[in-house]
Amino acid sequence: MRVGRRNLVLHCLITGFCLFVISAAWSQTPPPPKIAAPITEKTLGFSGPQASTSVMRIICWDTYPGPFKHIGTGFMHKSGFVVTAKHILDGCRTKDFRLVPGGSTSLKVATVEIDPVTDLALLRPAGALRTQTLGISDRVSIDVGEKLYIWGFPDGYGGHNPLLTVGHLSGVDTGRRNEPIGWVVNAPFQSGTSGGPIVDANDGLIVGVVSGRINYFPPYLTEVLKSLKSVSAGGKYPVPADDGSTVLLTETQAIAAILEVLREERDRSLGLAVAAIDLRRFLMSKNIDP
Repeated sequence: MRVGRRNLVLHCLITGFCLFVISAAWSQTPPPPKIAAPITEKTLGFSGPQASTSVMRIICWDTYPGPFKHIGTGFMHKSGFVVTAKHILDGCRTKDFRLVPGGSTSLKVATVEIDPVTDLALLRPAGALRTQTLGISDRVSIDVGEKLYIWGFPDGYGGHNPLLTVGHLSGVDTGRRNEPIGWVVNAPFQSGTSGGPIVDANDGLIVGVVSGRINYFPPYLTEVLKSLKSVSAGGKYPVPADDGSTVLLTETQAIAAILEVLREERDRSLGLAVAAIDLRRFLMSKNIDP
């Protein structure tokens, strides 16, 4: 009987010692590294409800002869102005602009305010627009690698709601003399998305405005394309326009149209954006609360 009790006690002591050793080893094991939260439809669409109504198409009907209809993107600010990129307005008269919110009829533009230095513009609608708005961040800097959401209407897309593109901050463009600093974003900025908002994936606030792409094209070739588009002499060919009508293009204008498409199809992997801090300064220069 005593031998049985001794064996039981010995067994308990050995078991307790083993548990103590395992516990001590476990306490010294470093915790597993933290991982990012999985990407879900909810996180991807954080700013979706606001963007679906505040982001809109901007159309200019009479920019060039032929079907060179100019399209860009803009977004509603709480002041009632529509923010966009200045360069999409070049060559278009105020009376020819149309704002096209998602699922709504187009609306004319009453006035235009521009800032050629930052490539920003403010359009005042000629009528009331009932849309939601996205707030503008007051952040001065963004960390490289931060996730960003880009909303816009690329050429060739005919849907009512803006398309979402997901990217990251690649770096900072220090600019040249008298030029503001801009964000370099690792995302496909397509033609038509200029003027669209770039949203911080963490808080849903605007941190930039789409301005262009890092896609070098010699300036003299840009002038060549402009010259080709303006040539009205020579044989003409009927071409269907985007609005369903038929226009006549000269052979030179047809070549210019093809070259323009090929130019736009070049590398789109890096885009340039105006920083939110410059947008806030532009708004305040017009006595508008950012």
